[in-house]
Amino acid sequence: SLLLDDVAVLKPTIFVSVPRLLNRIYERIVAGAAAGSVFKQTLFNYAVTTKLANLKATGALTHSVWDKLVFSNTKAALGGHVRLVVSGSAPITSDVLAFLKIAFCCPVLEGYGQTESASALTIVCQGDHDPGHVGAPLTCNEIKLASVPEMRYTAADKPFPRGEILLRGANVFGGYLKDEKKTRETLTSDGWLKTGDIGFIDQKGRVHIIDRKKNIFKLAQGEYVAPEKIENIYQKCNFVSQIYVHGDSLQSELVAIVVPDAEYTISFARENGILPADTPNSGPTPNNSSPHALLKKVCASEKMKELILKEINKTGKEFGLKGFEYVKAIHLESVPFSPENGLITPTFKLKRNEAAVGVFKIKQFFGNY
Repeated sequence: SLLLDDVAVLKPTIFVSVPRLLNRIYERIVAGAAAGSVFKQTLFNYAVTTKLANLKATGALTHSVWDKLVFSNTKAALGGHVRLVVSGSAPITSDVLAFLKIAFCCPVLEGYGQTESASALTIVCQGDHDPGHVGAPLTCNEIKLASVPEMRYTAADKPFPRGEILLRGANVFGGYLKDEKKTRETLTSDGWLKTGDIGFIDQKGRVHIIDRKKNIFKLAQGEYVAPEKIENIYQKCNFVSQIYVHGDSLQSELVAIVVPDAEYTISFARENGILPADTPNSGPTPNNSSPHALLKKVCASEKMKELILKEINKTGKEFGLKGFEYVKAIHLESVPFSPENGLITPTFKLKRNEAAVGVFKIKQFFGNY
């Protein structure tokens, strides 16, 4: 909550962010509109519908009437002066991307990159509003695909060859400090960076990321699982703030640790009798590694656990997860993953080995797992 307040005060002209924060901004704008009068809701919905139709038809990001009447308020969420927004580090849904373009009245571009490539590898061009891709490689990069037969992605796939994305260029690092083994695992002998992401390149030269090779593991029945792909899908569920999906070759099913979205989950708990309707909101916690006071109570509820498990798997079905990719048990955790507790990096990447240790510490919560 304080971060968005800071952004409004600083009034950036170029705003580089991550989907998690952009999703929060989207939710705040939509919730604010829903809390208004019937007239204001109708006006907002009509303005959104009109601008989305214009965006699809002509690529227009501005509107002479609706920008003054409606979207001057939404632009204020970023201080009112933003001219460009860039999203990276994780996928963002096409619906949210399109909404933010018309809400901020400026380009909102999705990029793709890694720490090992000094951040960016590809970025969507301004004026390209087609969903589902992360743009073309930067001019300093070469790109190619390597077949991954164990995951059934090959150069012979139709309509486009598919495989692990490999990149090479002046922005790609030379290796890890004092870690030759990891360097050899990440870089080929001729300098290609193995990204660990599976994708294809369309007829316009744009990269589409469709799966993840790194961190894959095999379940007891022999199916390969890419947990990061599953986590990215489950995080589209309104109840989920953070999630870690776990499995191994000795188990036939997946389990997960879920940190619920405090605002959404507590509101739902009040409305459905898990918390008393008159329970006061305890507000944000002083730091990101402390549990929200009410969320801790909600996480202890078996009813809420069953409900969130049902909801995340409903999201999984909506986005096409296979049967073996569904999580069969979850543990609700009120303490967010943070750099302070060692579960994520300073760039918000999950530390999977540390999170796996957490699974075994709370193994009793997963029944027979």
